[in-house]
Amino acid sequence: IQGLVRRVLYSKDPSDVPPIDQYDLMVIDECHRGYLLDREMSDAELSFKGQDDYISKYRRVLEHFDAVKIGLTATPALHTVQVFGDPIYTYSYREAVIDGYLIDHEPPVQISTALAQAGIKFERGDEVEVINPLTGQIDLTHAPDEITFQVEEFNKRVVTLDFNRVVAEELARHID
Repeated sequence: IQGLVRRVLYSKDPSDVPPIDQYDLMVIDECHRGYLLDREMSDAELSFKGQDDYISKYRRVLEHFDAVKIGLTATPALHTVQVFGDPIYTYSYREAVIDGYLIDHEPPVQISTALAQAGIKFERGDEVEVINPLTGQIDLTHAPDEITFQVEEFNKRVVTLDFNRVVAEELARHID
């Protein structure tokens, strides 16, 4: 569907727009993913105002075609039901475990560390290692101001080797 957004909604030449009867049946696998901004989308598609704007365009492309639409997903979202209607068949996680298709899982292990609770904080003037993402070179610099990183930013905006080591050691203790 994402590949049709440009052709259906943004085509400069009307003859490039696919005819509404081009398809008799459209099967959309992973149909819940149609609401995510795909990395392969064009700049025009990425310029949507927000998720609601994107969903309306996704839906407009689907509704452009006079075809039966079947959406397949293991994780239906509210938007999935709004676009495709109520599921006609469901197969639950529990049923798949009982039938032997999936393996049941233990409850997740919650690991709490001091860094995860408090974050990482650099005071103004602290010496900080900074990596240049283009060259990979690490330089030392002084923090121009107070900088705080929360756990969600670990290993994205700040490298946390000690945190990673502690978490890996704790996870290793839980391996059967």
